[in-house]
Amino acid sequence: MIFLLVPLIFITLSNLIPQIGFVFSTLSCLFLMVEICINGVQKSLIVYLINSILLVLIFKFNSSTLLFIFLFGFYAFFKYFLEKKTLRLGDETLIKLIYFNISILFLFNHLNLFIFNKIEIRYPVFAIILYNIVFILIDLLLTYSLTYIEKYIKK
Repeated sequence: MIFLLVPLIFITLSNLIPQIGFVFSTLSCLFLMVEICINGVQKSLIVYLINSILLVLIFKFNSSTLLFIFLFGFYAFFKYFLEKKTLRLGDETLIKLIYFNISILFLFNHLNLFIFNKIEIRYPVFAIILYNIVFILIDLLLTYSLTYIEKYIKK
């Protein structure tokens, strides 16, 4: 039950405090990754799908819900499977960046979603570079956090 509630709470907080929505979305992704480690992929996938449905029912298709469904929620599974493969760090990072950029492009273009709705982007190339740097930092944060948590789960 807690695995259903915590991501909903984080996405709700993301809706209430949109300025730090990425933080809450990242935490929901981390919590889903912990769920995968504890309960396995199949049960976690069910939790992800239920969370996604509940978020759509509660918040409709707003930016926080779509970020969770298409980017952060799904990324937990993507990262799990990608890191199980034995790839070089550069290849792994490149694949993650490709995933991130395709997701962001999809969200921006097809769903007319922009994370900071009221900000006009004057330098789109700079924004893309900045988003990629933030994503790499988020990925590192998730990796280190999950490694730290896994130590205590296995004890």
